[in-house]
Amino acid sequence: MFVFQNCSGTINQDEILHNVPQPHAILYYSQRTTKGGLLIAEATGVSDTAQGVSGLFPFTEGIPTPGIWTKEQVEAWKPIVDAVHARGGIFFLQIWHVGRVSNSGFDGVEIHGAHGFLVDQFMKDQVNDRTDQYGGSLANRCRFALEIVEAVANEIGADKVGIRLSPFANYMESGDSNPNALGLYMANP
Repeated sequence: MFVFQNCSGTINQDEILHNVPQPHAILYYSQRTTKGGLLIAEATGVSDTAQGVSGLFPFTEGIPTPGIWTKEQVEAWKPIVDAVHARGGIFFLQIWHVGRVSNSGFDGVEIHGAHGFLVDQFMKDQVNDRTDQYGGSLANRCRFALEIVEAVANEIGADKVGIRLSPFANYMESGDSNPNALGLYMANP
């Protein structure tokens, strides 16, 4: 039996210092691990400029998130990943943008393409008003997300890449007039 546990946003954000995952995360994630189960960690930035949540949601103002762009951050993730693996779990890291993930031992990544953030804004026709190759038709609006997935898959393997989507959500007024078509297109590009 396959068990899925999404741990997005559940670490106590006040205890993340300089975007470095802290040792208490070892216990937190290992307690939620089941043999053969998939855990997806919280959204993790891949550069110091990838943290762009300030001001988007009132409840995220100034909240630090873990990172994966420095050697210190990569090294801090390793014992957390090792603890999940020791319990037989599969551990994916949710990333805000494409980045260096395989060096810290994760089994894969989930690209955050949902909830009104940048990738989601490209896909939704109620917010994407571009007139270039990334706007207009459904295929054009999905192009950016699919290019990101392809780039990451080319680096670490397609079997290690997922993308979080929210075609029916209307976060930050980024809805779509035909969420069924959007979801189906992204599932079968």
